[in-house]
Amino acid sequence: MKWLMHVKFKIMIVCLLSLILASCLQKKSVAKNVTITAAQIEMIAATVQEYCDTLVFFGTVYITSADAVVYEANCGPQNMQYDIANTTESKYRIGSNTKAFAATMLMKMLKGKDLRTQTIGDYLPWFPKNQCADVSLHNLLTMSSGINNYSDNEDVYDNYGWRPFLYDQTLNLNGPEDFSNRFCTCTEQDEKPTFTPALSINIVIVIIIWSAILLSK
Repeated sequence: MKWLMHVKFKIMIVCLLSLILASCLQKKSVAKNVTITAAQIEMIAATVQEYCDTLVFFGTVYITSADAVVYEANCGPQNMQYDIANTTESKYRIGSNTKAFAATMLMKMLKGKDLRTQTIGDYLPWFPKNQCADVSLHNLLTMSSGINNYSDNEDVYDNYGWRPFLYDQTLNLNGPEDFSNRFCTCTEQDEKPTFTPALSINIVIVIIIWSAILLSK
């Protein structure tokens, strides 16, 4: 019985801390326009130049103050393999930040449709006719698809780290090109999801209900 009281106490502390943090940050989350002085811009330019000269930073710096652009600079190559320099028009890979944009666009394009019934196979006809083709778009959006994370495969970095197809205009990257077929089609996980999404969701619901019962006592 003591362990149950101990768990209940821990959950209450976590909830209390969350409420305190939320109330503290609420009034500080509004961005304000700050005027950047000429001296500050000069200091920024000197720092960026030092980082560029020592090859510590490759990329683009873009700073605004109010409605005006006060400083911009490009540093180093965008792509070493193809010797392409960074410009203000350069496009960068932003990792998992793309997930929010992709999810927003998908939900807007499929507005009115039940994403729990729309599957991978419905939209990617080239996808192998395995169990993963039946995974719903809802599962993809909630990261409960059971499809392995391709970045966990060392072959991704060994053979695709340089992205050899990046500037090949003859490839259709929306179709069944080599990368997608090798790493995103469940061929290396017995042609099926590694878990049943519904089971995972049920477990989460059970945990939430259990926590609520503890807090109510």
